[in-house]
Amino acid sequence: RVRKELWKRGHRYRLHYSLPGKPDIVFPTEKIAIFCDGCFWHGCPDCYQPPRSTKKYWHPKITTNKKRAAAQTIELENLG
Repeated sequence: RVRKELWKRGHRYRLHYSLPGKPDIVFPTEKIAIFCDGCFWHGCPDCYQPPRSTKKYWHPKITTNKKRAAAQTIELENLG
């Protein structure tokens, strides 16, 4: 939906662009990388509902996802 709306509004982007973290949408000229992070996988503070089963697995998994996303953001910012 996001990509379709961007294209409809005349914003031209690239997919599968080689950058750290594999962004979902990239505007190379503007140096903008967009990640469409799901609320569950990244522990959204507004929407996240922790699973009731296998908590020992999911809590570290979500925490790792958040840390990885933060590190990728820093890496992309350092690249400009």
